[in-house]
Amino acid sequence: MLGYFIVALVVILIFLVVVGAVIARRAPGVLIDSRNKVSLSQFQIVLWTWILLSGFITIALARVFAGVEDPLGVTWDQHLWGLLGISLGSAVSAGLSRASRRERSRRHRRMPLLQTSSPLLIGKAS
Repeated sequence: MLGYFIVALVVILIFLVVVGAVIARRAPGVLIDSRNKVSLSQFQIVLWTWILLSGFITIALARVFAGVEDPLGVTWDQHLWGLLGISLGSAVSAGLSRASRRERSRRHRRMPLLQTSSPLLIGKAS
């Protein structure tokens, strides 16, 4: 069964590298975000999807070879869906945070500088 898992890991890794090469013209392209930087949140999504999908394929293949009537009828623990959900939530919140920072930066650049017609007086007032 470990052999199936390793084969599934390698096949999905090759698929991810090909998709990354097509999208971003380099192997780790699935990890690159819109700013052309490696994104931790995208890495988490890719990692958990890679592990869970490899596990599902392994279990399904083992059930096919064992002659189980419904080999794809695999039930998942709620905690596994929670891990993937946390990663997706992290990616969404990271995107919202970046958008908020961009908007603040844009507003700050549009803010006019205060200009006065007289020089500032420094010293004691009479």
